[in-house]
Amino acid sequence: MTDVIDQTMNQITNVKGEGITDMTPTQARISGQLCENTGTDILDSGGSSGRMWQRNAGRDLFSEPDATYDDRWSGNGYLDVTISTAHYLDARLDVTRVSEALTRTFRNFVDADWTDGRRRGDHSQRYTNSIGTLEDWIDSDERIDNHSEFCGSGNTYNDENRLSQDFQWKMLTYDDSDYVAISTHNGADVRGGYSDIVIYDMVD
Repeated sequence: MTDVIDQTMNQITNVKGEGITDMTPTQARISGQLCENTGTDILDSGGSSGRMWQRNAGRDLFSEPDATYDDRWSGNGYLDVTISTAHYLDARLDVTRVSEALTRTFRNFVDADWTDGRRRGDHSQRYTNSIGTLEDWIDSDERIDNHSEFCGSGNTYNDENRLSQDFQWKMLTYDDSDYVAISTHNGADVRGGYSDIVIYDMVD
């Protein structure tokens, strides 16, 4: 697996991507996640257009303010502040050749696992964007470690926050450097509708 990561990293010459001219590589990745179509379901409470990926469609998230506030209740001493998830992540994450190689290698791992499972008739192998799948991939390479010096994993939905959009995350280390895997919640019901996982380096 380590050789695959090294080979993938050597293939990456431009982390920005084709056609991206007005964003940094990190912003392009974050924007792609937050706007990713994660599908619809009659039971997901999203109605016709209430899912986050639908609400984000066509928006330039990085031209919008870092934070907004609603002062309708200010007379009662209450100010509702919302922090842009796009700006929040951009200030803390970085896209590098290593992080892109890790992301691509993880997705190849998932695709191969799903293909093998389908060939065997074992549909339980389908990718579900789960932390469990990510941990299986981490366990497959001795240079990738579950045990970062930081706390392990979580979902912002489970903690009080002011973010405009929730995400789940998982810390990992590779070659003694810390990275974080992010999957943004783009649906309506928090139990589903998560973007593909992207692995980022972290800003010091």
